[in-house]
Amino acid sequence: MPGSLKTEIEGRLWSVLPWSHLAHFVLFCAIAAVPVYGSGPKAVWAAMLLALLLAVGTETLQYWVPGRHPTLRDVLIDLAGALAGCGLQVRVRRRRTIPS
Repeated sequence: MPGSLKTEIEGRLWSVLPWSHLAHFVLFCAIAAVPVYGSGPKAVWAAMLLALLLAVGTETLQYWVPGRHPTLRDVLIDLAGALAGCGLQVRVRRRRTIPS
């Protein structure tokens, strides 16, 4: 989305919260929390690798969008969301395997 349009949309939303960053965090959390990667450490690595590729890819694409520029901070926010999603998935799996 062009920078000017993004700024206008964010300006019309509540300016108290960084909506763009929150949306990315939640999106990447959801991407990593989906149980399609399997289980165990390999699943966490697969989810984090996919998140890294998506984060770096979307930031790289911003080179060609007028008014936008890639930032390492955005990649780190995306990866933090993915890590939270992996943690959530591990916790859910553990709860399911522990008898009540």
